[in-house]
Amino acid sequence: SPMPTSQPYLAQLETEEQSNTLSINSRFTNNSGTDVNFSYRVKSERSGVAGKSVNSQSGSMSAAAGQTITLSKTSFTFSPQDSYTIVLEIFDQNKVVAKDQIVFQGN
Repeated sequence: SPMPTSQPYLAQLETEEQSNTLSINSRFTNNSGTDVNFSYRVKSERSGVAGKSVNSQSGSMSAAAGQTITLSKTSFTFSPQDSYTIVLEIFDQNKVVAKDQIVFQGN
């Protein structure tokens, strides 16, 4: 669901399923009037028959005022029995300024 435009920063996770592969695009939109230099972290947690796996990607980024950028693209194989939690967090120093989360419940 779109966040109100009063939010200066927007974090978005986009997922795409193809056969047994789940692709995740992490995006950041700077709705503020100033250029920013932030860092981000994408954490995906999978639990299923094979146990639990956690994957974390992080980095730094800069976005001009009004710009939307793609932070990371990741994909992994999934089975319908597995459950996933994917969290995207945007940090200004140590403060979270934007966040998005997707949860897939397995069968």
